Amino acid sequence: MLTEGLQLMLMGMLMVFIVLTLLVIVVQASARFFDRFADLFPEAPPPDAGKKTGGGEALQEIAVVLAAIRAQKH
Repeated sequence: MLTEGLQLMLMGMLMVFIVLTLLVIVVQASARFFDRFADLFPEAPPPDAGKKTGGGEALQEIAVVLAAIRAQKH
């Protein structure tokens, strides 16, 4: 009974080890593939590239809200 449990435990640990080893091999192979053929997969520009954010309106709105709060306190 105890030996069967130990055998089952060892088989399970062996299977996990094999699966994790295969996972590491596949990840390394895909990394090499994408390093080698990186020029075929150009990166897309960020969605906000070239746009200038106008933070002035937001700062002005915050100032108005703060002024209204101060006016209510007095």
